[in-house]
Amino acid sequence: MTIDSLYKYGRLNKYSEALFATPTIWFSAPSQLNDPFECRPWLIFNGTQDQIVASLTRTLMRRNPILTDEQARAQALTMFLAKEPTLDWEQTRRGIGLYCLSPVNNSILMWSHYAQDHQGYCLQFEATDFIPVFGAAQQVRYAEDLPSVDIFTPTEDQVDQIFTTKFSGWP
Repeated sequence: MTIDSLYKYGRLNKYSEALFATPTIWFSAPSQLNDPFECRPWLIFNGTQDQIVASLTRTLMRRNPILTDEQARAQALTMFLAKEPTLDWEQTRRGIGLYCLSPVNNSILMWSHYAQDHQGYCLQFEATDFIPVFGAAQQVRYAEDLPSVDIFTPTEDQVDQIFTTKFSGWP
């Protein structure tokens, strides 16, 4: 199925003012989305000890740049041996932005929910392969369960599912 246009439903606010006044779009943080299911995968840690310690070392060094590689690795190894390997997914989510669009412009539910009770707007964007941002849009998947991602050997499909899966009761 080829889609030539995608639509953005919205309400009038400071972000939409920028959209109309300048060629700017606002990418929402996952924490600002109204579906708590979005961007919340089940993280699977099936890595080897070396993979887990290396990942924890990188995370510790990003959080505390004054740590030497040896200090961060020692802390990471201590965390691993104490069976406390963690990935700060919430911090990772803060650096992500999503722009949610629809393939239809006449959905009563979308107008009600996202376009300020039918008083907002619905913008049309060209979404062909020649338009880098909108042409690369991915379709939402609906599921009963959160997507599972092995953080040490993720497939491209697993990563895509993190950002494109909504709870099946949402549409």
